[in-house]
Amino acid sequence: MNIKQNSRFICLALPVVLSACGGSNDPLVVDDPKVVAATRTAQNNPACTALTSFYWEVGNVSGALASGQVGSSPPSATTEMEIASASKWLYGMYVVEKLAGAALSPTADVPYLNFTSGYSNFGLPTCPGLNGTIDNCLEGDRGTIDAAEAAAATFHYNSGHMQKHASNLGLGNLTAAGLTTEVVNVLRLTDPKLSLNYYDVQLAATVRTNATTYASLLRRMLIDSNQPLRIAGLLGRDDYATCTLTGRPCNAAYSPTSNDWRYSIGHWVEDDAAAVQAGDVAYSSAGAFGFYPWINQSRTIYGVLAREETGGKQEGFASAQCGKLIRRAYVTGTEQ
Repeated sequence: MNIKQNSRFICLALPVVLSACGGSNDPLVVDDPKVVAATRTAQNNPACTALTSFYWEVGNVSGALASGQVGSSPPSATTEMEIASASKWLYGMYVVEKLAGAALSPTADVPYLNFTSGYSNFGLPTCPGLNGTIDNCLEGDRGTIDAAEAAAATFHYNSGHMQKHASNLGLGNLTAAGLTTEVVNVLRLTDPKLSLNYYDVQLAATVRTNATTYASLLRRMLIDSNQPLRIAGLLGRDDYATCTLTGRPCNAAYSPTSNDWRYSIGHWVEDDAAAVQAGDVAYSSAGAFGFYPWINQSRTIYGVLAREETGGKQEGFASAQCGKLIRRAYVTGTEQ
């Protein structure tokens, strides 16, 4: 297990022993109750022990404050993995950055990024692969619009919205390699230690990266970042966020979760009644294989729960159940 924090590590005979200190046989004892609470929650809460092996991290604008590896063969912060729908938030970041300060268009941008544009015929099959283009991935009826959904601004969780938006934005001829270069450059991911690539041209689903890289972007959406991303000020805005429940009053066409969350510019707004009551509203982008990145509403801390379980469905929301408990444990200093 790897535990990091900005406050000190101490090797004394205090109550909480978490691992070995350095290369010695002395116990490592952490004096920060927030780190202890988050660590114990990750290791012991049933919502977390139900998951396959995973890496977790909580941090602030300066870096990681606490982290750990759970399970028999857990990934690390630098383990590359497919992040599925966590790619959606990346595209939201990219679009806002690409506009270079121009406002999002209420017709040409927002409906495509909060999944109310009516372009919901994409389906589940993958795109053409490394040599295909973004426009190739819209061939057949994938690029057609559901006029009724568009007219009613119906939320329909589907990759077609972002795929069509990218084509409209002039990216249609890009292959996966070209898309990788474009997104990396616009998001200024120039540090050679960071890793992000598209293994296909599906904007909403086909990024491969690691927790370290995603965390670097999350930190840039926090208050006082010295390299801020423009999307930071748009997170959860009421005029961009839409309800997602398939029942009344929203009547969404499809949502992958029954959580009463809203959806905004490529990210979920975790503002269900329980979260509001607990003061635990957050922004996130759970991926179907289990990757769950988040930022709290005050934009003071971030977190990542990283794992890859390609055989399951909507593993991201299982990760979210664990991840939000780690978040709450860290904030309150109380094991969940």
